[in-house]
Amino acid sequence: MLERNIALLLVLAAGVLGQNKLVAAGAGILLALDFSGLSGISDFLEKRGLEIGLIFLTVAVIAPLRAGTVRPDTISGIFSGLPAVAGLLGGVLATVINKKGVELLQSDPNVIVAILVGTLIGCTVLRGIPVGPLTASGIAALVTEVCCLLGRGAKP
Repeated sequence: MLERNIALLLVLAAGVLGQNKLVAAGAGILLALDFSGLSGISDFLEKRGLEIGLIFLTVAVIAPLRAGTVRPDTISGIFSGLPAVAGLLGGVLATVINKKGVELLQSDPNVIVAILVGTLIGCTVLRGIPVGPLTASGIAALVTEVCCLLGRGAKP
């Protein structure tokens, strides 16, 4: 218990020092759950948190349809210009990459440590937003596959 709290405190400190509220809040919530004796919620979040987070992210992305800021008739314009076509292709590529990321995380859960460190570096040093750990694992899976194809790495 002490080791994981130290790790969470380090993540919290990195989030605070790097002025990244999302990372700090995530670590703070997990620490609060642990200290309050509600570690069962942490266990649930470990198992289902990714799905829950993706649901909320998806809701946020499609909320403009409900709000009326994006109207259904504008959907017909998805092929109307370069940004729209790039967005369409980006959506397709992201889903394929994310699928590979889920597969990598399921086959080698230890890779999450490297992804977490990379995410912290990206957030604190480069001021990124930590919504991409799944995509990061997908990119890691693709890099691993390419290295294997080139004969320079272990098989995935």
